[in-house]
Amino acid sequence: LAEEMSWKWKEALMQVEDMTKKNGRSGLRRSRSVPLVPALVKTTGSFSRKSEKSTKKEKTKRKNVEFDEFLNEFDDNNSGEHYTETDFKSTDESRAFVLWYHTMNKRISQITHDKSLEESDRMQRLNALKQQIEQRGGIQKYQEASIFGANSMTSNAFNSAHYVLTYLKKHKHFVNPSKPIKLLDVGAIDNQYIDSPHYSSSTLDLTLIDINPQHPDVQRIDFFDYSHQHILKNSHKHDVIVLSLVINYIGSAKERGHMLSYCIQDEMLTEHGLVFIILPNACIQNARYMKYSRMKSLIESIGFRQVSIEYSRRLVFWVFVKEEKSSRVPKYNRISKEFQYQREYARKLCRGGAKRNNFSIELKNS
Repeated sequence: LAEEMSWKWKEALMQVEDMTKKNGRSGLRRSRSVPLVPALVKTTGSFSRKSEKSTKKEKTKRKNVEFDEFLNEFDDNNSGEHYTETDFKSTDESRAFVLWYHTMNKRISQITHDKSLEESDRMQRLNALKQQIEQRGGIQKYQEASIFGANSMTSNAFNSAHYVLTYLKKHKHFVNPSKPIKLLDVGAIDNQYIDSPHYSSSTLDLTLIDINPQHPDVQRIDFFDYSHQHILKNSHKHDVIVLSLVINYIGSAKERGHMLSYCIQDEMLTEHGLVFIILPNACIQNARYMKYSRMKSLIESIGFRQVSIEYSRRLVFWVFVKEEKSSRVPKYNRISKEFQYQREYARKLCRGGAKRNNFSIELKNS
């Protein structure tokens, strides 16, 4: 329930921010079309001492009411052409849809891992959320929004391929390589590399994957399935792995930890191989359970070493290198698909405040 409360805070605030930007204002202001105060009153009202002592049946009933309110809020606030048009007219529109899709995906993950729910109730809620997502275009629309934002020439949209290749060239990773650099880009959607002035097929061997690709060069496969199969085959290792705005897409904190742990495996990444991690600043600067020092410590605890960190107004860019013969690399169980960590990282409160988000990464032994 605590996650639901903070989740509603985050969603309501993001909607207000988008609306105030469109109206040419700064700061957070009330809007008639965004029921910010009523939503918060309903949510915080469920955390009285009386509710804490309520029976399991009453708690389930309250959860059902809150879930219905959650769906109704989206129907009331986001049911217009803003999410139903085939083409986006501005980066504000595409960004709003991406935020909405991420929020829905995280809600699905929360319900999936909520042990207090009966299975029938869980399936009912999941089906309701998935139906709403499909009605508004589903992952296809999400990919269109992502591509629109990346390709927009009217904004300072971020192109991860250009950033990665620029970094590799600047740091002499393209100076007469004996063989092409094997690069894996996770969640690539389309092939942005071929449009970069630093791209050359003789120096770069690309593997692009996505669960819903929008380009023939991109393989349709989930990262976790790809990694497991790659470890079993042990065919080749990657020199570079790019995780650009993909870790925050994963709804489960434990699965985010698994994503990083797959990258460090000997079958996945060469010694001294690089991993690029790009996240929204808000995932670190405005998170309850994450901060820069913790992020660095967590990733280095599994065998990486931070070599670069840069910031923009909205994004943070890390480059980590795999240390040679590190004893900290988590052991992978090929049967259970779980990892064994030398040091676990459970969710830990880093900063308080009602307006924080719940982004976190966990390293947990099964």
